[in-house]
Amino acid sequence: MYARLGALEKARRVLDQHPRGNIFSWTALIAGYAHYEQGDNAFLCFQQMQNEGISPDPMTFTCLLKAAGSMGALDRGEQVHQDIYKQGLLWNNATLVSALIDMYAKCGSFKKAEDILTTFEIQNIVAWSALIAGYVQHGQGEEAIKLYGRMQQKCIIPNVVTFTSILKACGSIQAVSTGEKIHNEIVQHGLFGRDMVLGNALVDMYIKCGALAKARRVFEELPAQDVVTWSALIAGYAEQGQDEEALQCYDQMQAHGLSPNAVTYTCILKVCGNTGLFGKGKQIHEQIVKSNLLADNLQLGTALLDFYVKCGALADAQEVLKCLPVQDSVACTALIAGYSRLGQAENALGCLRHMQQNGLSLTEVTSTCVLYAYSHSGLVDEGFTYFANMVSNDKVRLNMVHYSCLIDLFGRAGDLEKATALAETIPSLEHGFVWPTLLNACQKIKDVDVARWAFENAMQMDNFPSALFISMANMY
Repeated sequence: MYARLGALEKARRVLDQHPRGNIFSWTALIAGYAHYEQGDNAFLCFQQMQNEGISPDPMTFTCLLKAAGSMGALDRGEQVHQDIYKQGLLWNNATLVSALIDMYAKCGSFKKAEDILTTFEIQNIVAWSALIAGYVQHGQGEEAIKLYGRMQQKCIIPNVVTFTSILKACGSIQAVSTGEKIHNEIVQHGLFGRDMVLGNALVDMYIKCGALAKARRVFEELPAQDVVTWSALIAGYAEQGQDEEALQCYDQMQAHGLSPNAVTYTCILKVCGNTGLFGKGKQIHEQIVKSNLLADNLQLGTALLDFYVKCGALADAQEVLKCLPVQDSVACTALIAGYSRLGQAENALGCLRHMQQNGLSLTEVTSTCVLYAYSHSGLVDEGFTYFANMVSNDKVRLNMVHYSCLIDLFGRAGDLEKATALAETIPSLEHGFVWPTLLNACQKIKDVDVARWAFENAMQMDNFPSALFISMANMY
């Protein structure tokens, strides 16, 4: 009982007080650990059970496979597979076979999962759905759709779990036409509107495919919408830059008596930051604090910090950073970007030092923001030294934005000779931002020859910015 309710410590104490526990009590505890994703405890419990001389049964093995899958512990899952094989349990237990396929799928070992599916000629929808879900989990949407097609050829009828996974696959690769076919199948099977999770998956699929009008239509056809449905729609509008629609959805959701969750707040903060709605964002911050959502949600905290950065309220952003349970590279980089945009190089570099002192890894975006700060503060020598350190550091991969920032740095300092020399040394594949940046640098010094050279090279690019014609004309 305690294990099913999640009171695993109490369940363990009860078992310890009865040293003559049986296979059922041990398996119940292992099942509890597996269900609540405490895989290490599940396997520790299994070892102790064996030390007591109690042999596992198929249900014990099923729970252990679930634990291994949730951990992504392929080696442990393979050991359980060997134990099952030695006992000859697979040939007459479809549940165990499905659990084995599920484990291999979650661990990304798809060949083994498919081999088992083929060897045992599984017609069980649970096993097929597990493998489809595994492909989706590991970002292999096309493989998931192919497997779904094979399943249909075998006349295996999909269930809600299957449809939910395959809709995720369609959304992940923006296969809207396949998604529409799945939508029709859901209607034909009489499942539309009968399951909230499936309805949400359908809305989410259309959103991820960029078909917001269809997503809205499905949304309105559903008999009920929960906070997940509303949040998906808000996220879709925010992603497509339809900020006003996102805000309207947010207000409508609350008018329907639904309280926002962390995902909702994350999306609407992005909208507030993009539109400069500082007052609205402040109110949302207060609601988040009242809901106590910042304590264990780093993504939400980063979204809040990013909102303040975009609104130029860097003191507020700094306070949010201090309150985060864990400070990661994304949050610190957002703050560095804000300081850089306002030309506050010292504060940006202070944040950089904070990252380094706390062992946080520097991303390509972090390095770009730091170079931007040096450039906009006129700290040429310091910026070049930082760039040189980047070159010697294998952990940061240089890209055309880095080169562009350094050329901008030289250009702002009036050192066009160094800017030109750098442009000549850059690999051709990295020239996307370089020539326009060099051309803009020429405007300050009015060096027509270098400007013409940069302009002619820029014209060779696939996506030539038409605004460069104006920049070149301004040189005369």
